[in-house]
Amino acid sequence: MVDDHQLFRKGIEAILRASGSIDVAYSAGSGEELLQWLRTAAPLPDVVMLDIEMPGLNGIQLTEHLCRTYPQLRIIILSMHFRENLISGLVEKGVHCFLPKNSEPEELLAAIQTVHRNDFYFNDAVLQAIHKSMGGAKKRAPDVTFGFGITPREKEVLELICREYSTAQIADKLFLSARTVDGHRNNLLQKTGAANTAGLVLFAVRNRIIDPWF
Repeated sequence: MVDDHQLFRKGIEAILRASGSIDVAYSAGSGEELLQWLRTAAPLPDVVMLDIEMPGLNGIQLTEHLCRTYPQLRIIILSMHFRENLISGLVEKGVHCFLPKNSEPEELLAAIQTVHRNDFYFNDAVLQAIHKSMGGAKKRAPDVTFGFGITPREKEVLELICREYSTAQIADKLFLSARTVDGHRNNLLQKTGAANTAGLVLFAVRNRIIDPWF
C-alpha cells in the first residue's frame, strides 16, 4: 500500500493484519518508494492500494506506470476525492476498485478480497458516479453489442461479470466449462478494448448494455 500520511497508513496496515486473511507485503510513503521495491520484489503482491494525492508521483501517474510495467497487479484507489469524472477516468486507465477514505473497514476488507477473487469491486456509489459521468440516462439505448461483434453468449457472460459472478459461478450458471468462460472473457476484452475486467464493467455501463443499479 502507498500513502504519504504515515498515521493513516499504519492504521490501515493494522486493520489488514488483524483480518488474519490479508498479508501486507510492503508499505510505502511514495510512488517512487513502491517502484523501487517492486523492482526486486519476489513474488509480486496480488493487490496494490494507492492514494491519489502524494508528493512526486501521484496516484494517477503511478497507476499509469503500474498498468504498463506490472499489468498483473490489481489496483485499488483509496482516496478522499470522490468525483465522477475522476473515478471513470481511473477505471479507464486500469484501476480495479475505487473506495473513498471514509469507507468502513469491513468494506475495505471485502473490496480487497473481491478484487483478488473477481478482478474488480465497485459499490453502488461508485457505479452511480460512473453512470452520471456518462450522461446518466435512465433508459437503455438500443442494443449495441452486435456493433462491437459481441455474441449473445458473450453478452450473457458480460452481464454476469458485471454482477460480480466468479468464473466458476458463470460456468455453473451457463452450463459451460471454466475454460470456455475465460475464452469469452478474453474475447470481450479484445472486442471492447478494455484493459481488464473492471474495464468491461465500464464498457457495459457506458453503452447501457447493463443498467441493474438505477
